Amino acid sequence: MVLFAAHLSHNPLFVFEPDFGAFSALKANIHLNLNVGRRIHAYHRCIADRDGTMTLFSRDFGDSTASLLAEGASELAPSPSNSSAEPPHARPPSPSPSPTPAGLRSTTVRCTTLPGFVLDNG
Repeated sequence: MVLFAAHLSHNPLFVFEPDFGAFSALKANIHLNLNVGRRIHAYHRCIADRDGTMTLFSRDFGDSTASLLAEGASELAPSPSNSSAEPPHARPPSPSPSPTPAGLRSTTVRCTTLPGFVLDNG
């Protein structure tokens, strides 16, 4: 979707992706599409109602089902497969500050408010 949006506009495009697996894939796609990638500014963080850090939940990071709400990640994610192989871009999440619901992994992500981001980045 990001590359498509970049093709439609000649303006800079600011993209926020808190899931480290999805962010890694996004950066790789941007690098492969330098004709539009030069206008894409990707940030490994989420937009939230406050600055700081938050816990991101998912069954499998990088599968587009991560959520700041444990219930949301649990409902969106497919049931875990029997395969224990992780995609090459995956890395173990950091320990969660609170108990993680069964079947979910968690990691801490940096977050910012949209007004805060604009102030920090002009």
